[in-house]
Amino acid sequence: HASKESLLSVPQLYKSGQSNDHFNTRVFWTWILQAIAHSLVFFWLGREAVRYSIFPNNLDVGMWLTGAIVYTMVVLTVCLKAGLVTTHWTLHNHIALWGSMVLWFVFTLVYFNMYSWETATKSNTDLASAVFGVFQMMYSTPVFWFMALLIPVLCLLPEYTYHSFRAIFMPTMENEIESRAQRGLLLPRVSVELGELAEQNASKYTGAAFSQCENTDSITQSDVIRRYDTNMEKPQGE
Repeated sequence: HASKESLLSVPQLYKSGQSNDHFNTRVFWTWILQAIAHSLVFFWLGREAVRYSIFPNNLDVGMWLTGAIVYTMVVLTVCLKAGLVTTHWTLHNHIALWGSMVLWFVFTLVYFNMYSWETATKSNTDLASAVFGVFQMMYSTPVFWFMALLIPVLCLLPEYTYHSFRAIFMPTMENEIESRAQRGLLLPRVSVELGELAEQNASKYTGAAFSQCENTDSITQSDVIRRYDTNMEKPQGE
């Protein structure tokens, strides 16, 4: 993430956005291929892990248990993937990322036990009866917790290694500027105070960038147009 000081010092950093270096056809299909590879890891490792697992009371592994385990791996990996590609962290990022993980576990706690609560209250509804007992089976086996650590790491470690290798041995201009800024070696061409002053002045403008009715103390474009004498003969171009 390029800081304000970096952008003021090196305006060439805007070039990557103008040339769509961060999102283009190549980047799009790279993400698609990664998603396919991750889905294969989710399905095959998740299925093989529960196939040879021993659950309490010798209960059989069914479709709902396998699906719940695989989907849990999907939620964890997707959230961590979002954190991996995040370049600027805010409070909203943390709430969305970590909150999504917590919310999924809370959902399984409520929904997977809903049928037992209905039975205890002698309710006639049949809600969530298909997943009855899945909660206890899934969270009571060590294999589930091992897979919760293994699969996200297995999916994201190659990408993390690739980006780290490129940042160290084949850095882009953005990587170099960010590294210099972290070490305090970047000397801004324009001071931060001047940049903040420019932002304050820009906040006075309203409407489009080329509005003729801007409310400022200087001469507006509309005033310039009104002062032009239309009776004067226009110069002829060569």
